[in-house]
Amino acid sequence: MAMGSFAKRTGLADPVPDVWNNAANERLSGTTLKVSPLPKKGNRAPGPFKLKYMTSRRMRTVGIPEKRRSKGSPFSPSSPLALARHLPSTSSPTALLDERQTCVYTCGSVCYWQSDVDEAVAQGYKDYKAGVTVGSNDYPHTETNYENIDFYVAGPYQEFPILSSYEVYTGGSPGADRVVFNTKGQLAGVVTHTGASGNDFVPCSGCC
Repeated sequence: MAMGSFAKRTGLADPVPDVWNNAANERLSGTTLKVSPLPKKGNRAPGPFKLKYMTSRRMRTVGIPEKRRSKGSPFSPSSPLALARHLPSTSSPTALLDERQTCVYTCGSVCYWQSDVDEAVAQGYKDYKAGVTVGSNDYPHTETNYENIDFYVAGPYQEFPILSSYEVYTGGSPGADRVVFNTKGQLAGVVTHTGASGNDFVPCSGCC
């Protein structure tokens, strides 16, 4: 039985030019239209869904192209959203900073983080335990606390410079500021000559 155009036989838009249809229409008598079966549920489709014309002389495959993802699609592996899934989650960008890195002591106009204080105490206590002194005033050395500052812990005390350059003291000018620790290595306080009379110390803001 003679068959009409592809559109009449399938209800789909004719995928090939009319010129080809007109030339081949007479030879398509007896053509079998084969449609690839749909994949079973749970199985991945083998590729684009295809329609095939089968004749004794030729086979023409018409592919219905898969819908391509647009560049930068939220579901594309290279998109920022997809990449963000592999990044460590934080509540905010500032969470990447050390939570202690805020101004905890202010000596004159110099702000010290807790990490600055910890590093100065660690170096001073290390030198104290090793019996090593640095600088012309031999730090660490005994802090008598004749100013009667209400330190955090009981003495006896040692003092060691904490520098406004935020470098660990290894000699040279000690500057105006000191950490005070006891002989167990515990922080007793942070003091400064700034604002004090003579060679006295006063507590830094945030201390004692």
